[in-house]
Amino acid sequence: MSISRWIIAVALGLTLVTSGTAQEQPATEDQPRQEDSATDGQDRPEQPEFDPVQAVIALEAIEAAINKLKSEVDQNETNRARENAARDLDAQEGMAWWAELMFYATAGTVILTFAALIAIIRTLHHTRRAADTAERMADDTRAIGRAQVRAYLHCKSAKFEIKSDLSRAVLEVSNTGQSPAKDVSLSGTCVFEKVGGIPVMPRVLENASSVNAEWSNDPISAQGDGVCEIFFDAAHFSESVGAVYMGFEGEKGNVLAIAKTANVIEFSLVVSWSDVFGDNHSERIVLRAGIAKGPFYPAVKSRRTSGELILQAED
Repeated sequence: MSISRWIIAVALGLTLVTSGTAQEQPATEDQPRQEDSATDGQDRPEQPEFDPVQAVIALEAIEAAINKLKSEVDQNETNRARENAARDLDAQEGMAWWAELMFYATAGTVILTFAALIAIIRTLHHTRRAADTAERMADDTRAIGRAQVRAYLHCKSAKFEIKSDLSRAVLEVSNTGQSPAKDVSLSGTCVFEKVGGIPVMPRVLENASSVNAEWSNDPISAQGDGVCEIFFDAAHFSESVGAVYMGFEGEKGNVLAIAKTANVIEFSLVVSWSDVFGDNHSERIVLRAGIAKGPFYPAVKSRRTSGELILQAED
């Protein structure tokens, strides 16, 4: 039951109770009491009689006041609800606006972060390229410095000498570098050839090659000259080498015989050395000379056991 109905019920009950009390008279009282009461009633003012119509009008007025109060309360509640709804709507619209703003701000932050990441990657790439370039430049500078300082050996002249079963090549080597050449050695082979035919059409009739030999030599100072030599004896011209006749392999054991009848001697040599940086270097040299008259060297009148060697190729 609502509050207004409770108020109406209570008011009606109170009215009924009041009216009932005023009308009731005790039935057991004696006549003198009634007379006293009548006598006393003359002295007291007359009490108003209960009017049901007035009670109903009063109740209707009370109900109307209650309804009006209820309407005012309901109106206040409605206004308060509307105000709360308006405030909630404003708050939601504000939150939506801030949410949209935060979305764009976040999107902008992501874009800027991505752009910054790309810039960092490109910066690292260019930094790496610059570092690689600087490293290459440092390597080039180091290589140039080493190239300027290291030792360079070149053969200035050479001679040969043949004694019995021993042949020797002696080279005059020049160091044009700015530092000494260490661990100088000379290695290679010696070849005796018997060349026939005519100068415009020579041909090798016989040849005999030695096995590889190697001899160590003294260091050569910077901007200085030195002597390098290598020896080939009978052991280097072993039977395992063999002899060649007219382009075909001949009998074993004829190597020294071919050497005694050959008219050309050739040395295929390699000069090796190390520089102050510990790097190893080498240079190939091919030297030839005529030891007897033949198509290659027609000016040689008699057999020679020594003489100058002619540089044929230099790597």
